[in-house]
Amino acid sequence: PAREAGPAMVGVGASGCSSPGADAVLFSYVTAPVISGIAPTSGLEGDGGTVTVFGENFANSRELACRFGTLGPVDAQFVTTSAIVCPAPTARVSTMTPAVTGNGAQFSTGGFRYAVMPSLRIVAAEPSMGPTMGGTRVTITSSRALHSPASACIFGNKTAAAEAVGINTVACVAP
Repeated sequence: PAREAGPAMVGVGASGCSSPGADAVLFSYVTAPVISGIAPTSGLEGDGGTVTVFGENFANSRELACRFGTLGPVDAQFVTTSAIVCPAPTARVSTMTPAVTGNGAQFSTGGFRYAVMPSLRIVAAEPSMGPTMGGTRVTITSSRALHSPASACIFGNKTAAAEAVGINTVACVAP
């Protein structure tokens, strides 16, 4: 039967015993965590970033952990009762369901999916240098398809629009 959240003493006694006894220990009934969202919803293979899990009823306990799909649980960082931070999985390319536990035994999921994407490996950048004033058109080739509507080239901390010139090639003008 369901109980209200709160503390209870627990012990072991003979059948028919009505109290937990002098050597009882504290057990807490808590409301199960609920996941209402994650951010980001994807990361790169081997990248090892973090995923923020949003929801409710997250407890600041030493058993607080996240699990992605069938990967083993990893410790989570408590932020608030409605947000925790989990290490992102560094697994091979796949899509998995994140789950959260506050006690290390029962896990809650929210039906969300986290995708591990193939990491981007740059094969070549031609030319490999240009003047400090910028303006050099650079062609970048990758080991996999590069272009999408959101593709960009990053030169240090400056971003430049990417133009698709092939399935695994983009061109950018150095800022």
